[in-house]
Amino acid sequence: MKRRRMKRRIVKGAAEAERAARVAKMEPILSAVSKVFHVPAERIISRCNLRKICEARHALAALLQGTTWEVGGMMDRDHSNITKSRQAVRDLVDTDPRFKARFKELSERLKA
Repeated sequence: MKRRRMKRRIVKGAAEAERAARVAKMEPILSAVSKVFHVPAERIISRCNLRKICEARHALAALLQGTTWEVGGMMDRDHSNITKSRQAVRDLVDTDPRFKARFKELSERLKA
């Protein structure tokens, strides 16, 4: 019984370390998204489905460079979620002036 517990702790620790490494790769963009959308970075990465948080997560997915598989791996999401997020950003920019302004501000912050 002790060995099973020990294995679970080791696996859990490895998973947490892997997640921390993924977050470190996207940290500059994640912190910028967090500031512009006024959402804590931990909530952006979480599985929360509040609209405000989802919009920030969509913006993060759209701004991260790489294939949908790579970005999905960084965000702990499936590649199809990244495709959907990028499409959602295109739709929101076309239809929501508030989101468009925030996304434009975010893009300018990252270019500077």
